[in-house]
Amino acid sequence: MCASLFKTISVFFAVVVTFSSSAFAGEQARCVQSELANLGFQPGPADGVLGRRSFGAASQFQEEADIDLPELTKDSAELWCEVLREFSTSPTAMAIRDQTLAFEEVRWNGADPIYEDSVVTFALQSGQCGARTYGDGRGESDCNGGRVRSQLQSPDTVRVNSEVEYYFEFFIPDDFSYWGDQWYPSGSRLLIAEWKRTQGIKNHIYEILLDNRRGVTFERETCITSDHYGKWNSFSLRIRWSRGDDGYLEARCNDRLILERRGDQTVIPPDCDTDYKLQCEVRHQRPNANIQWAIGPNFSGYGRDYERLGKSSPFAPFPPDGIEIRVRNLYVGGIQ
Repeated sequence: MCASLFKTISVFFAVVVTFSSSAFAGEQARCVQSELANLGFQPGPADGVLGRRSFGAASQFQEEADIDLPELTKDSAELWCEVLREFSTSPTAMAIRDQTLAFEEVRWNGADPIYEDSVVTFALQSGQCGARTYGDGRGESDCNGGRVRSQLQSPDTVRVNSEVEYYFEFFIPDDFSYWGDQWYPSGSRLLIAEWKRTQGIKNHIYEILLDNRRGVTFERETCITSDHYGKWNSFSLRIRWSRGDDGYLEARCNDRLILERRGDQTVIPPDCDTDYKLQCEVRHQRPNANIQWAIGPNFSGYGRDYERLGKSSPFAPFPPDGIEIRVRNLYVGGIQ
């Protein structure tokens, strides 16, 4: 009886020790992921599970910070956590964080983004438009077309035949209210990120749309639904920009694959020249032109022909409480 009881207690003690050790390792891994994210790297969600993104972010940190650390594992996570916390207050850390804010404000903005540490907040109200003309000889501007926007754009454009990863984290308040426009072909006038050419008109390629009916969507595919409002979410796009059959595209939300295309060109979207993409016409596309990434809310209006449409203003009905979106950890560069 005593021997059996002793064996039971020993096994129970071993299980408790193992569980506690595992929980501690997970806590240290979450610390590493959080600290890397605060520095502007992309380790994925702070879930305590060290995977491809965590290892990639750790490797990039070592390279940029020039710090010699052992390979990131559950066993070394405690040391990594300590080093990252100490490093986060150094001048080098501030320089690395500044890279996430190297994006440029779009010249046609009606409202400037708000910067706080590594978070960028876009806040828009009805009628906040930019009066500056587009400079293409047509005399058009956001104001006379009813467009309201507050955006940042990547500091560098990307050439065709490049393999690139785009990544950002976004936060939509849980009281956000915009139910889309059933008469608008895509169902939503509000986009929060777009990829387009640097030259010409009707040159949009891909877009991320937002409305409460479908949540956040990328090329018709659901990224998140409205029950994910009020928390941070992530989006990544890995793509080879190509005019030939060696192109590929992988889009993920919160590390979940939502769209994959391979073996085809990627510089002109399949929906171009359809009502779903009003800002994409094949005849205006310049497949060899560089690609620009813009992020932030862009709410389209009725255009300069609003009177022909029977409207009294170029501005379409706007969310009554305005639009507020927060983003952080913006990244465009080599695939991690």
